[in-house]
Amino acid sequence: MKYDTDSALNEITRRKDVLIYNKKRRKITELAVAAGICAVLLVLSFMNMNELVGVEGIHSVYGSFLLSDSVGGYILVGVLCFAAAVVITLLCLRKNGQKDRKLPGDEQDSTL
Repeated sequence: MKYDTDSALNEITRRKDVLIYNKKRRKITELAVAAGICAVLLVLSFMNMNELVGVEGIHSVYGSFLLSDSVGGYILVGVLCFAAAVVITLLCLRKNGQKDRKLPGDEQDSTL
């Protein structure tokens, strides 16, 4: 099958756009996974903080309220809200990118 110059250039441009889109999507997925892993590690570190040796020696005016047993729920809620905000932001960016992006090969006439 022979291509003329215009259709070949359109196909090259369309393929380039698809490759760039896939690369951006892969990076966003990697960042979302990394943020999730960080959130889980942060929650686990706060849960295991009381088991650390010498925790009593690091109390200060600013950090002592984080070491008490009654604020674990507040910290957990804060971390979960942050993780949810990251996920919502990534979904909005992805949805916005799909809406604005039009591939050259996907053009359709909307004339009736």
